[in-house]
Amino acid sequence: MGLSRNFIGTAIGVGVAVTAVTVFALNSRGKKNGGKKEGAAGAADPSQATAADEEAIKRELEVTKGEVASKMRLSESVEELEKLIIQAEQMGGMDDEVQVGKVRLEALMERQQQLKKARSDLKKAEDVDSLQAAIKEAEQFQALFNEVKGAKLRLADMKNTQEKRTAIQRDLERAASSEDLEQLEVALTKARAIGGLEEVVSSAERTSAVLAEKKARQEKARSAVMEARNADELSTAIEYAKEVGLQSLVEDAGVRLDEMKRRERLSAMPRKLQFDIIRGEVDTEGGAGGERGADGSGVHDISNSALMQSVFLSTTSESEGEKGTPSKDGQNIAPYMRLSFGSKIAQTAEKQGEKNPVWNETIVFPIDDPENAPTEVKLECFDWAQICKDDFIGSCIVKTEPIFDKSSGDVIDEKMYTLVDRNGEECGRVYMRIRKVF
Repeated sequence: MGLSRNFIGTAIGVGVAVTAVTVFALNSRGKKNGGKKEGAAGAADPSQATAADEEAIKRELEVTKGEVASKMRLSESVEELEKLIIQAEQMGGMDDEVQVGKVRLEALMERQQQLKKARSDLKKAEDVDSLQAAIKEAEQFQALFNEVKGAKLRLADMKNTQEKRTAIQRDLERAASSEDLEQLEVALTKARAIGGLEEVVSSAERTSAVLAEKKARQEKARSAVMEARNADELSTAIEYAKEVGLQSLVEDAGVRLDEMKRRERLSAMPRKLQFDIIRGEVDTEGGAGGERGADGSGVHDISNSALMQSVFLSTTSESEGEKGTPSKDGQNIAPYMRLSFGSKIAQTAEKQGEKNPVWNETIVFPIDDPENAPTEVKLECFDWAQICKDDFIGSCIVKTEPIFDKSSGDVIDEKMYTLVDRNGEECGRVYMRIRKVF
């Protein structure tokens, strides 16, 4: 085992000290016996006195060796043990003790290094796991009792902080998962304050930025839905709300959109439908002359109750025309048009002896309930008979829904409508213009 320079210096000092002790012992022994020797005036032999002194010195040296050996066995100090080993080597006759002492010295030096490392590990530990390991290692050394005690207090604080960090991390993850921006900001504030969560904070901040942008878009969508003034604007706002994930708002706005469309449709509905029956072409003959509207104008507005009596016919079915067939004599035919709009019925004047009658008459039907307005208008052509029931010539159906859906305007439809008989064969045509009246 190699010895340090300190050890060598100590050895030299100890050797000098041992020599001095021996000389001192001899001198002390001589002084003790000096008075007696002089008083005896040479009563004793000098050689005998020297032998006695040497014997005493040997005894004292043995005692010293025993003390050194005992100290070497008990010493826990590297410096002290180094001095004792050198002292034992100087005194001689202690080879076994010196060998044991050197083994102990090596063990003490190794243990001293372990102690230094344990103390260093206690100081450097920055997380729970490393500090727990350092405390476990340091507990082997009594000299580190106070350091271990302090480290345990620090460990408790670390564990408490770690638990808080874990809880905050869970809050961050939960808030990010539920897209709760408010809770995410609260958790972020805690995470920044406690420290040690830099990566988690960085990720949460990116999530927060995304959620903030999404929240801004959602607020924009809510405002757009709330501020929509018509069905088109509301439809656009609903589509935007779908993009930003506001499903409940989309559902509520959908109900509102349906109601808005209904109101817009009702507001666009005319108060009346006007049918200008201009002329016709029929393939049958017969009948007699007829008459104009009740006021002689050729306009039948059945919203006027006074006129309704003159333009309404009593309930008439097609079966009324089943009695007999139209005459083939063109001089006897008297065609007229009957229009049915729900429960309302009106007709034109009869045109005596005209297979190509020109009526130039207008019939106006009021729309009392726009939401439940009839979906069709029935046009029927009859041959008027003075005595028997009028003969059915032909009919056609005009759907009102496409008319109502057209944009507002004056003339919304003007064309020749084809009439068909009961066998589904064409039997004539009528040229008619349809207008909305608001």
